[in-house]
Amino acid sequence: MLPSLDEVAVRRCRLGLAQKRLAELEAGRISKRTILNQVLSGKRHEELPSLRVKEVMELAFSQVDEGAPLSLVSHLLRHRQAVLVVRKGGWSG
Repeated sequence: MLPSLDEVAVRRCRLGLAQKRLAELEAGRISKRTILNQVLSGKRHEELPSLRVKEVMELAFSQVDEGAPLSLVSHLLRHRQAVLVVRKGGWSG
């Protein structure tokens, strides 16, 4: 059985980690292409406004530390549209 959000928050606090809600940890991306793919897959234009983001979002971009080798980023870009660069836990570029 998975721990509750409260149990996760307590464990994170004990480890000295900033408390984050589970929803903040789950990330994805959405773009014009995502919406167009919905239309191309058969969704009617009238249906789109009633959809939830979580129903159509795609996987989040990969993240790398700014000290990562460029070869790693090059490899990731063969399979992904973009890579986020992280510095000290926050986005750098």
